[in-house]
This record gives sequence, C-alpha cells and structure tokens, in this order.
Amino acid sequence: MQVLLTGSSGFIGQRLQTALLAHPPWGEQLTQLRTLSRNPLPLPNPEARLDPRQGDLTRLGDSDGLQLAESLCQGVETLFHLAAYTHDTDGNHPDLAARYQQLNVTATARLGDAAVAAGVKRFIFVSSVKAGGSAPDGICLDEKSQRPPDGLYGKTKREAEEYLLHLASRSNMEVVIIRPALVYGTGMKGNLRLLFTAIQRGLMPPLPETGNRRSMIALDDLVNLLLLGASHPAAANQIYNATDGIAYSSRTIYLSMCHAAGRSPYPGLPVTLFAVAAGCGELLKKWLPVPFDHHRYHKLLGNDCFSSEKAERQLGFKA
Repeated sequence: MQVLLTGSSGFIGQRLQTALLAHPPWGEQLTQLRTLSRNPLPLPNPEARLDPRQGDLTRLGDSDGLQLAESLCQGVETLFHLAAYTHDTDGNHPDLAARYQQLNVTATARLGDAAVAAGVKRFIFVSSVKAGGSAPDGICLDEKSQRPPDGLYGKTKREAEEYLLHLASRSNMEVVIIRPALVYGTGMKGNLRLLFTAIQRGLMPPLPETGNRRSMIALDDLVNLLLLGASHPAAANQIYNATDGIAYSSRTIYLSMCHAAGRSPYPGLPVTLFAVAAGCGELLKKWLPVPFDHHRYHKLLGNDCFSSEKAERQLGFKA
C-alpha cells in the first residue's frame, strides 16, 4: 500500500507519520509513505519505506501545478491531506484572503483532481470544526448543523469540503472529512501554546468560571481517528467532528495548564474586566496594535462546543 501525506512536518503531520509507519495494520501493509512538506524533517533513522519530498502546495494553482500534483499522487492508494493555511484571524484581514484561498481551496481542489486521475481509493481531508460554524451558547453542534463558517479559515475549509464531496459523487474515489476541534499535545501551537506560555511565565490573568463549553481533542486521539477514517468502510464520503467528548470551561483549561506548568492557580478575575478590556481593544485597534479585542475575548471565554457522537457510533471511535 502506498500512502501520501501532505503537511507532514506540522504538529499533526509529524505524529501521523510516526503512526503510519508503526501502527498495525498500516505498519505491516505500508510499502511506501510519500510525504510532502515545505520544510522536510531530517530523520535520525531514515525508513526505507519513506519517500520525503519538499514542495510548496500553493504551486498547485500555477500553470505547472498539475504536473506536481500528478507526480505526488502517482501509485497512491490512500491520501491524507493535512497541509493548510491556519493563521488565526477574526476575518477582518482582506490581504490574507488570497493566501487562504490559494492553499486551502485551490491547492486542495487540484490535489483532489489529480488523486481521482491517479486512481486514489480514499482521500482523508483534515478540515476544521470551524467549517461547520460557531456553536451558540449551550449547544454542541453535530455534523448536520451547517451554520455559516467561522472566519476565513472556516469558509475556505467548507469550500474545499464541498469540492471534494462533489468529486466523490462523480468518481470512484472515497472522501473522508475529519473536522478537529482544538488540538492539544506536545508541540502544540497557536492560541493554546500562547496561553500555556503566558501561564508558565506568570503573565496570564486568572480566568473566571463562566460555565462556557469548549471542545478539544488530544493529538494522539485525533491521529487514531484519522487512521480509522482511512480504513473503516462506513467512513466513505462522511464528515466527522473530532473531539474527546468532553465540554471544558475556560477555567478548567486554565487550572489544568497551571497544574502542568507547576504554578498555583489564583481565583478568577471578574468576567466584566475581560469584557471591558475587549471593548477598549476594539476601539483602539483602529489606530494601534492591541493584544485583546472581541475576537480574542471569544477565543478565551466564548463557547465552541461540538459533538463527536457520529464517529463514536459509526466508527467505534473512543478518545
């Protein structure tokens, strides 16, 4: 079995690469793992079955992009597409729209076309819960709850999902879409990394208990779900949310990180202080770069809850 993995040098991609080379039945059936990343990682013990390639997927939208896509997909049976532009934004940065579109949509579509032409059997696309929209207060959205996508990232991921599912409907290639919630684990990046670093340095104001609900998933649990999605017959042409089934409050996350950082937690500050700070930031950001506004307030204290019951029921997934 030949497998292609894009985004192999990323937070999720590195762990998935290790699992594909070692995890039964992949470790036994895998004849070659072709990986693509902009910055390939040197391996201390190179695997004979590993075919690392360096490349920029944004080139897939260029005139010579089809040739690159075809060479990547040649002989591949299973394709894991993780590469994406994920920079955090509130959607008010039009200069970033072209970057999101180029990698998250155009490159994904071109890769999907090449996969169909090459006879790829299953295309596993790592999307995001943001493609399904923001969860309202007190509700955990499932895969049927198609609300307006959340931000540029969610919008472009939804567009890519729709293109791939359309491809599946008119070809023999099966598409599996995995929508992870916030992913945590060793080497995590983005807002979780920033939050943990601030707590480690004693710079994080203590978060209050607001009763908000946020979904998360551990890195290894997500990798296990990706492997299930690649092999389970019921996963063909389906969309699955990826969470650990627990709705966390921001205060719970704060307390867990304090424990992990070896720091004593403090009583939470009043939520009104955070709301006032967000309002001030919203006013000032027209003239000055600010660290906190309404977007950051929602990231820190808002609701973002999703249900992964479908993956548990159909695939037997258990975090």
